[in-house]
Amino acid sequence: MRQNLKFLVFGLAFCTLACLPTDRNSAFAQDKPSSGELINKAWAAHGKRDVETAFKYIQQCIDLYKDEADRIEANLKAMPKSQDEIKASQVLNDVATAYFIQAETYMRQDDKEKAKKAFQMIIDKYPYAQAWDQRGWYWSIAEVAKQSIKKMETGSIEVEKEKPKASQLVTKLVLYDPGKEDFVDYEKYGEFTNVGTKDYKYIIKDQEGLSAAVGEGIYPNTTSVRWDPDYKKAIKEKRIKNYKDEEWDFVHSPDLEAAFLKWATAPQPEGVKLFYEGLILEKAGLIKHALKAYYAIVVHFPSSYGITYFHTPWYVGHAAISKINFLLRRHPELGYKLVDADIKIINGFDKDISNDIVITNPGKFVKVNILDKLKPKPSSDFLSIKKRRGKGRVHLVQYETGDWQLIVDNKPYVIKGVTYAPTKVGESPDDGTLTNWMYDDFNHNNKIDGPYDAFVDKNHNNIQDADEAAVGDFELMKEMGVNTIRVYHQPFPINKELLRDLYNRYGIMVIMGDFLGKYTLGSGAPWDPGTDYNNPEHRKNMMESVTRMVMEFKDEPFILFWLLGNENVYGYACNADKDPQAFFKFANEVARQIKILDPEHPVAIASGDVLFLDKFARNSPDIDIFGANAYRGDYGFGFLWRQVKDEANRAAFITEYGCPAYIEGKSREEAESLQAQYHRGSWEDIEANMAFGDGAGNALGGIAFEWLDEWWKAYEPSIHDTKCSWIGPFPYGCMHEEWLGVSSQGDGKLSPFLRQLRQSYYMYKKTWR
Repeated sequence: MRQNLKFLVFGLAFCTLACLPTDRNSAFAQDKPSSGELINKAWAAHGKRDVETAFKYIQQCIDLYKDEADRIEANLKAMPKSQDEIKASQVLNDVATAYFIQAETYMRQDDKEKAKKAFQMIIDKYPYAQAWDQRGWYWSIAEVAKQSIKKMETGSIEVEKEKPKASQLVTKLVLYDPGKEDFVDYEKYGEFTNVGTKDYKYIIKDQEGLSAAVGEGIYPNTTSVRWDPDYKKAIKEKRIKNYKDEEWDFVHSPDLEAAFLKWATAPQPEGVKLFYEGLILEKAGLIKHALKAYYAIVVHFPSSYGITYFHTPWYVGHAAISKINFLLRRHPELGYKLVDADIKIINGFDKDISNDIVITNPGKFVKVNILDKLKPKPSSDFLSIKKRRGKGRVHLVQYETGDWQLIVDNKPYVIKGVTYAPTKVGESPDDGTLTNWMYDDFNHNNKIDGPYDAFVDKNHNNIQDADEAAVGDFELMKEMGVNTIRVYHQPFPINKELLRDLYNRYGIMVIMGDFLGKYTLGSGAPWDPGTDYNNPEHRKNMMESVTRMVMEFKDEPFILFWLLGNENVYGYACNADKDPQAFFKFANEVARQIKILDPEHPVAIASGDVLFLDKFARNSPDIDIFGANAYRGDYGFGFLWRQVKDEANRAAFITEYGCPAYIEGKSREEAESLQAQYHRGSWEDIEANMAFGDGAGNALGGIAFEWLDEWWKAYEPSIHDTKCSWIGPFPYGCMHEEWLGVSSQGDGKLSPFLRQLRQSYYMYKKTWR
């Protein structure tokens, strides 16, 4: 669920807590501005490099509120965590931010002495001040101040990495008790009751027999693992220490033996415990035992859930079924498939788990009949069309089977896309230095840099050798098999001639988007409180923005379809997260207007995973395609396809998916290999859910994120930052936002021209071509 803040109104990626919608009371006198108002104005001036104005608001904030900030800091003993605690510290946060902007300005002016003094003052006086990043998290102002001082002194912001707590011994996992059955026949040991209802339950009647069948670590066999000699050995050797939450440190440990044993005995909910056991068993190559762990979740604990880093529900049963299908697809030699398994969660598209109703059918494993494999799959040539969406050159059809296809020039079109926005190292929207790649010509040869002058650094020596002629990204993408890119018409102007050449010479089409008020783009709203989808003025501005886009590009042959928004449902400078119904209703009005102006192209939305999918289904009938930014793991997108089909009866595609090519402690080759595996699993899942496949039949393709690493994501655009942005389902658990490209910029010295193609590039080249 990453937030792509590539385009910002003031070139600001962060703000004080004042940017968050709050219930402002009468804490401030009517005759003076609030500290939050002053800081928002200071950030805006700072983004525009208007030093005089920025300093005016900074000094005003300090003069008015410093004493109060000092009192708040003196009463704190730890960093505020709850929303109420953070709001109560508002003035403290704003005053510390004032000093921070001041220090940043001095640093820009290369006045290191004044910058260090201001940064050090924050560190010494305001260690508990924090600010809100519009990407979706809080950051410690003092910690960033320390990094800034270190950057001035050493040229680096890298901090000393914390040593892993879990054992780093490399071990091989050998099961003490692998169980008597590879694919357990649960009907021998109990009874499935109320299948397909909210009252589903598996009643165990022969616990001893079932425990023997499943083997160690798999519910209900929770005891044999303690008889495992390796468990006693691991404790004796202090590889397992049994401190609080130790199991989480073992998730990515190379000590697979200790990791499995620790998770098998961890004090976690059984469903969560089994899922992480399954992950470790996968790593160990014990696929059959991993399948047993995942299926035990479906049988015994289908309503299990966890909470993600972004405080949204993670439904473990869904993930377990998806993992099973992924592993059986990857290992056809096992000769089994899972049939009829389904977990439907009514009210499961919001953040409130208390209203969930879970309806379960555990399905069962059946042997794959070799004759089934030989049966021809359905073909569009022999199926009647049940529904059409659109009548133009680009339209959608739904067949009698319920499957969807995108049709371009009377032929099925699979979206093999990539997000293309090559950013020069050193540029950032955060400080207003980002330029328009569609017109950049830094070498002044009258050719646009990335598209035409990029070259491949084949030997990774970070120089352009004689045999490394410029080839251009457009050619490289064509060779990779890309047929689509995604761009937005805001805030930079679109180069029509460039996109015409992209289509005419390279055969690549364009999904053209409007942010629809996300990051306030198009709405004319201020950052605080952001776009309001009930505000008539904001709605008018957004409708006009979309109308301009459609009228300008509707007759261009490179347009594939229109795209609305970019995961608006997550909020950040808009209220779609608080009033999703208003957002989806307005998006539908926009879609209707687009179709009046341009009946030739479908309309899609770029949502945030399946959050509020039910509200989309009810309020956006005129949007043809459901798109989602989704980062779920190397096994693909799970129930997303089925949920979109069941809830909204719409075709779907993934508007963003990807994985970083950096892993702490791993070599470049190892990290690139894991990135490529993640992309491969994602694409295989997309393919499996296309029309006439084995899945939901409504997948149209996907947009890999992204073509090229962007170095600005962690705020220091001249440094290829390796710190973990957030925790998620990636190899070794960390999202490194600056390492998502299928190609890199090497050491950055020859940006924006140098390309080092990663293994994921070649994976797609083999798959898509």
